[in-house]
Amino acid sequence: MNFITIGTFDGVHLGHRRLLAELALMSRAAAMKSLALYFPVPPRAVIS
Repeated sequence: MNFITIGTFDGVHLGHRRLLAELALMSRAAAMKSLALYFPVPPRAVIS
C-alpha cells in the first residue's frame, strides 16, 4: 500500500504544503511510499 493524494495542485500554496507534509508524515510513520497524482484538469472531470 501507498499513501496517495490527488489534485490539480495549482501552485504550492500553504494549503498544499500542509497536505503534502501530512502525506509525507503519515507515509513515513507507516514505512510506506507517498505519491502526489497531478491532473491538469479537476480530477472529477477524469475520474467518475
